[in-house]
Amino acid sequence: MNTWKVSTLILSLLLIISLIWIFHQKNTYQKEQLIHYSLNHAQVVLALDGLIPEYEKTGNPQNLATWTSERSGISSYMRTPSYTAAFITRDFDYDIARVLREIHKKALNNTIEATDIERLKIVRDLHDVFEKTIYPTMDTKSVKQFENDFTEFMAYYETQKELLFK
Repeated sequence: MNTWKVSTLILSLLLIISLIWIFHQKNTYQKEQLIHYSLNHAQVVLALDGLIPEYEKTGNPQNLATWTSERSGISSYMRTPSYTAAFITRDFDYDIARVLREIHKKALNNTIEATDIERLKIVRDLHDVFEKTIYPTMDTKSVKQFENDFTEFMAYYETQKELLFK
């Protein structure tokens, strides 16, 4: 009887340790996805920082068409990881991809207007705010802190959203 109690205790402890380890692994995986997602948005800023001045200098829509294409361009960086706190920003990602698709079509047809470039600048500015909200202490944030930061950013985005679609 005594060995039965000891074995049950050992199994219970192993189960508890396993559950703690699984929770930690899930948290670590989610955090890595959130960091990766956030860094992908930095790629959008870098691309737009080069793309907008180049278009303003040359007026050539070919690079705009290439970089705003859905498969190989800027929007390929923005994939909201499911089942993470980043899902809060899905409207932002969808709207940005929509703007890029619209500009892509216009660039292919060589019908880019000044308002389209202004929209790209708004996208870049929104991403700047995204960076300032999410990036500080990104490596030490918990998943809950990411969720709070995404919620804060989305509150800001909702006030600026109409600028993208006027």
